[in-house]
Parts: sequence; C-alpha cells; structure tokens
Amino acid sequence: MTPFLVAAKNGIVEMVNEILIKIPSAIHNTNSRKENVLLVAVKYRQPLIVETLRMIKHSKPELWNNLILAMDEDENTVLHLAAEALGGDKPWQIAGSALQMMWDIKWFQVQYYYYNHLQSLSLPSENVCTS
Repeated sequence: MTPFLVAAKNGIVEMVNEILIKIPSAIHNTNSRKENVLLVAVKYRQPLIVETLRMIKHSKPELWNNLILAMDEDENTVLHLAAEALGGDKPWQIAGSALQMMWDIKWFQVQYYYYNHLQSLSLPSENVCTS
C-alpha cells in the first residue's frame, strides 16, 4: 500500500492533500486488492477523506466519476463497502451511542449520495448493487 493510501486509510487529511498537491498522479494509486483512494476511505470509515475527495468533483468531474465507478478485485463498489462498513465489526472511534448513531446516519447519507450519483449516470441497477 502506498503512503497516499495509508494516509487515506488512517484519515490523515493533511497528508492526503499534501500528496495530491505534490504528486497529482497519486490519485490513481491502488492497493493489492485494486482499491483506489475512495474505496479505501469508505472501507475504513474516513468521512473527512471522502469529503476531501468530493472537492475533486467540481474541478475534475471525469476523475471523480472514475473514482466512484471503480471496483475492487471482488467487484465491490463504494456502495458495497459503505454498506459493509455499517454492519461490520469496525465501529467508529467515538464514544457514546448517540454519536455512533450520528456517524451511521452520515454513512447512510454517503450511500444515498453515491447511489443517486450512479443512477444519474444511467447505469442499470444490476450493475450498482448485485449483492
């Protein structure tokens, strides 16, 4: 895994931003499971990284679409990983049930946003969620 992906995995927004400024091609990095930076951020529940990457949408919409449409080696999309994260054994690093619910709601909103974005690209629904 590259330093860029490790920073995304651990939620280090400053490092992700700095690497993107100095090495813009890092956005195309993938790990051994063919996960790009957005997939890694969603898989490891890093909403600040996701929000940082969303800023790309305005300046480079094609790049943003490529990040969203990417699939890992198991053909999981961003939606699959976000849904898996909700029911998985990786809780948010926060205290209290109310805060846990807030973050779960935030991930639901992320899923809803990506689902609507994929629908706007006119993809057949069987390509969006097959599991």
